[in-house]
Amino acid sequence: MTLALPWTPDEVGEASDWLQRRIAERSDVRAALAALAETGRTRRVRNTAGSRLARLTRRRDHA
Repeated sequence: MTLALPWTPDEVGEASDWLQRRIAERSDVRAALAALAETGRTRRVRNTAGSRLARLTRRRDHA
């Protein structure tokens, strides 16, 4: 999801469990994390994405 290719939140939501997990664990793209925090297929994906999004937001606010 960090490629310069266009994607939509729906496409992120339709990605495989594996890809959703990887995006939630490694991406710094706030839009992707927000989409997964709301519509991720598993609780693990939703929680991981929400936690990363919160950390990125706090980091930005303290910079």
